[in-house]
Amino acid sequence: MPILAIGALTAAVLAGGLYAGFELRKRRVGTQRNPYRTYEKDKVRDTETDTDYGAGGI
Repeated sequence: MPILAIGALTAAVLAGGLYAGFELRKRRVGTQRNPYRTYEKDKVRDTETDTDYGAGGI
């Protein structure tokens, strides 16, 4: 029985530490940095066709 309690306590401490670390990093960094969404705020619209995709000539 004490082995199960020690294992559960260890798992709880590890989970709490990971959660606290993620929360502290989120506060420090602020927004998530994703290289694929760098220019997401800049809406790219084609003025001729009024679509999201511009002309893709070859």
